[in-house]
Amino acid sequence: MKMKLSLGGGIKGLFAQHIEKFVLVLVALFFVYLVVGSMGMGGDFPLMPDELHKASGEAEVHIKDGEVEPQVTVPDWAGIADGIKTPVHATPYPLPYLWVNRLFPGESMRTKPQVFALEELRASTGFGGIQMAVTEGGGAAGEMEAGAGAMPDGGMGMGMGMGMGMGTGGSVKGQRWVVLTGLLPYKKQWLEYGRVFRNAELKDPRRDVPQYIHFQIDRAEVTPGVEPDADAWESIHVVRALFKTREWGGAAPEVIYPKFLHPKVPNMVPMAFPLPPMVKKTFGEEIAHEPQIPLHYEIERIERPEVDEDTLEDDPTALAEQGIRMQGATSAGGMGMGMGGMGYEDEYSMGGMYEQDYGQDYGGMGMGMGMGMDMGMGMGMESGMGGMRRNIPEYQLFRFFDFTVLPGKYYRYRVRLLLANPNYDMPIQYLDDETLAEAKFLDTETSNETEDIRVPLDGRVLVGPVKVSPTITVPPSGSIVTIHFSEEDGSEVAEEFQVYRGQMLNYYDRDMPEDPKMDSMMGGMDPYGGMYGEDDDMMDPMMGGYDDMMGGPGSRSDRRDRRRRAEPEEEPEKVNYVTEMLILDFDGGGSLLGRDRNLKAPGRILMMDPAGNLVMQDEVEDHEQWFEYNPPEVEVKPMDEDPMMGYGEYMGMEEGP
Repeated sequence: MKMKLSLGGGIKGLFAQHIEKFVLVLVALFFVYLVVGSMGMGGDFPLMPDELHKASGEAEVHIKDGEVEPQVTVPDWAGIADGIKTPVHATPYPLPYLWVNRLFPGESMRTKPQVFALEELRASTGFGGIQMAVTEGGGAAGEMEAGAGAMPDGGMGMGMGMGMGMGTGGSVKGQRWVVLTGLLPYKKQWLEYGRVFRNAELKDPRRDVPQYIHFQIDRAEVTPGVEPDADAWESIHVVRALFKTREWGGAAPEVIYPKFLHPKVPNMVPMAFPLPPMVKKTFGEEIAHEPQIPLHYEIERIERPEVDEDTLEDDPTALAEQGIRMQGATSAGGMGMGMGGMGYEDEYSMGGMYEQDYGQDYGGMGMGMGMGMDMGMGMGMESGMGGMRRNIPEYQLFRFFDFTVLPGKYYRYRVRLLLANPNYDMPIQYLDDETLAEAKFLDTETSNETEDIRVPLDGRVLVGPVKVSPTITVPPSGSIVTIHFSEEDGSEVAEEFQVYRGQMLNYYDRDMPEDPKMDSMMGGMDPYGGMYGEDDDMMDPMMGGYDDMMGGPGSRSDRRDRRRRAEPEEEPEKVNYVTEMLILDFDGGGSLLGRDRNLKAPGRILMMDPAGNLVMQDEVEDHEQWFEYNPPEVEVKPMDEDPMMGYGEYMGMEEGP
């Protein structure tokens, strides 16, 4: 019997009647597919059961030992930190507009002012004894700052004459030096700062004035007439030279008028090096800079207008109209002080650090403070219309002492100034260029080079009278004084000699004479010719008897003389006068026309120095030093036979009738 597929009811009926068969067939086919697929797959695990067990045990031991290498990469934190230190400049990230809008029209960004070099650098040489601070055994010198009247602990100091300072308790040391002086173009620099910063959006009165804070000095040892090579120049350690002043027994008082001294910037090198406390010597024009900066400055007071006091009493407001400068008050031309510093009022006012104002020169308004010779002080606001009158000095003094020079050497110097950068560390939004805030200093160009300066030898020559030749057979001659300087203690001894043509002025193994300058520094002689205190047995003869006064046998003077004769004589100390100067010729010495035939023409001597240079010295020019080192002998009037006669004359009293 054949099975027939009935399509009764259509396709829907067929599926409804045989749906279970279709599902069963699909499941069977899927199962067959899985079986056939699994039979064709090959395994890639090579381990057998025993090997797998062993490998799992080793893995467990490895995990317990903690030797698992990290799989995480650690960043290079050190490199990242170094990158943080590198500054990021704002130049690549400009903004199309300003961060802070300008408050007033016409204001500008801060720029770099032009700085001007030192002018007219000069060099002078000298030597002398310097009072040193108290050393071990006499008290500690302590930390001190060189300044006028500064003395070590436990010492006393006083200023004498033109710049001579002395301290007690310390030793004296001989010193040679070359002193440099120059002109700081202060007014020119001050006006340049005003030009740059008067319209700046951000102003700072403490910065916007010139502040000289350091300088660099180059020195070259030269041969006269030969230009030094670039390698011959070497820098002088300025700070070390300043620290050496701590070894001094104070410092000599400053003799330059304060108007010409640049205000000291705290913790910076002063532009005017302190003056050493010389012993038995004074400074002259070599520490100033004539004529721009004189050694002696005459103060000129301003004449005050005559006023009718009765009229002003009725109308006090007329005081301001007539511009009367009252005691303790500032006028329209008064001295200004802006933000911590004093300016310049007139020819007799004291200067200070910050002279900045926004008056006549800058426009605007500033606060002024005045102090003059009347010992008064006033304070008030000054209007920009008419403003404050400034009397800024044209120049201020630059001065430096080089104590590292050697005798007989020739030197040449040049100087470069350093000013505080007014834009240093300022907000960059107020600067025309952000790099302006990076540098601490503004360097000037190098100054002119000095002329070749020769440091004298320890021996030098003074010229005295010249004797003309009376006949052709008698050569002319001249008198000189040779001076020997001792570097050990700063003492100087001198001796007079008669010299002739062709003579070398070197004298060896001479007996040491007394220092001609010691007489004025030591105590006086007693009226009887002896030095007080030079002998323990030497007392005032007025306290003894007649024999003591007359010096007879058994007197104190007789006992002293016998004791001195019994003592062994010490060999006299010797000195060498070495000048290396050669006498070439003489001039002068002849009688002058007139009734007094004893008047002679001043002598002049032509010499050759060790470098072969011709040197002409004049008796007139050396006259003052001649009598300083070679004083004339004073004839002492002997005492009368009567021990009481003449005593009053020796004591400076007139004798009675």
